[in-house]
Amino acid sequence: LGSSFTSMVGKASALTAGFIGISSAIRGISGAISTMSNFGFEMSKVKAISGATAAEFEMLESKARQMGATTMFSATEAAQGLRFLAMAGFDAQEATGALSATLNLAQASGTGLAQTADIMSNIMKAFALENDQAEEAADNMATTMANSNTDLMQLGDAMKYVGAAAQASGISL
Repeated sequence: LGSSFTSMVGKASALTAGFIGISSAIRGISGAISTMSNFGFEMSKVKAISGATAAEFEMLESKARQMGATTMFSATEAAQGLRFLAMAGFDAQEATGALSATLNLAQASGTGLAQTADIMSNIMKAFALENDQAEEAADNMATTMANSNTDLMQLGDAMKYVGAAAQASGISL
């Protein structure tokens, strides 16, 4: 009886370990499908807002995937950044060019990528900066935050009030 019981416990343990392994694999696959689905959904928003052609959309999607693979941000977060840049009037070429600067500013400020893209593009518009000046604008914002007791949210709020007046007076960012 003792050896039969031990044998039965061993088989049950092996079966349980197998079920745990299968369960973990299913969770992993489910998570991957969810991630791909979220990315696809976010990119469909980018396409709708930007009005990108098929070739431009491929470029945008490739850039989001590249940034997701090479930065601390996921491809879905990079797509959210592209969406906000598109909402601010950046065309596909400008948005892909500005995305790296936006990612760097988000990382430096500790602010979410989508929110950073929104704040950065708003400040750029207030100072009538061209979209190809995104890297310079991001650098100026990071320098301002580093040299003052302010964060990106506070800087964005302040620029709502002074940006247009400063730009009209000839004061640059």
